[in-house]
Amino acid sequence: MLTDKQNKIVSTLFLMASDHESTANAKIVAAVVYKNQIISYGFNSMKSHPFVIPYQKNEDAIYLHAETDAIKNALKRISVEHLTKCDLFIVRAKHAYSKGKKMRYGMAKPCNGCARCITAFGVSSVYYSTEDQKIECM
Repeated sequence: MLTDKQNKIVSTLFLMASDHESTANAKIVAAVVYKNQIISYGFNSMKSHPFVIPYQKNEDAIYLHAETDAIKNALKRISVEHLTKCDLFIVRAKHAYSKGKKMRYGMAKPCNGCARCITAFGVSSVYYSTEDQKIECM
C-alpha cells in the first residue's frame, strides 16, 4: 500500500506520461525519489547514450528507457551511494479502450536491461504501474 505522498508522485508521473509524446508506442515516465522528494525524471527516448551500453538488452537496444534516463539524470545531482537510498517509480500511460476514459495505467515493469541497471546502482525499491491499474513493488 502506498502512502499519500507516494500516491501523489504516481499521479504526477501519470499526468506527465499522459502528456508525453509516445516513443515506440509507449508513454513511460520514471522518477528517482529520495524521502518522497523527486530527484530526477526520465523518459523513453529514441536517443542513444553511452550510459545504457552496459545494460542494453541486445546490440540494437541502445536507446534510453525511462528508468535508465532517470538514474543517469539523478547521478548529476547525487552520488552513487546516495542513490542506494532512493526509490524508483515508473508509470506508463496508455489509451483506454472503454468510453469515458482517456488514459489508463499500462505495464511499466522494467525490462531485463533496466533491471540490471537498477540492481547495479542498488536502488532501494522499484514501484511500477500494471495493467490491473495498480502499482506493484519489486
